[in-house]
Amino acid sequence: MDFLVAEGAAIGCLDNRYMTVLDDQDRPTDRTFGMSWWNELSALEEWAASHPSHLKIYGAGMRHLSGFGADTRLRLYHEVTVPSATEQRFVYSGCHDGTGILKAVR
Repeated sequence: MDFLVAEGAAIGCLDNRYMTVLDDQDRPTDRTFGMSWWNELSALEEWAASHPSHLKIYGAGMRHLSGFGADTRLRLYHEVTVPSATEQRFVYSGCHDGTGILKAVR
């Protein structure tokens, strides 16, 4: 995921963050996820299918999982939203130019 933060713009990733799910008292849990904004769905698909950075993430995950034995279960899901231009609005007040997707539009 560090690749997407540092160099993702070159392949169409406008922003990427590694997030931690909080519990009802706003304490970190052991659940995490990556949240990315891409300029096109096809750019995301190409990165996921063939980019060395994603293949490295996937390979490391599978190697790690295989160490737990055949009964281990892993639940992954991907949520993808493709809004039209009129279905999205980003408002940044008093933020530096590198915040969120501002760095992609400045």
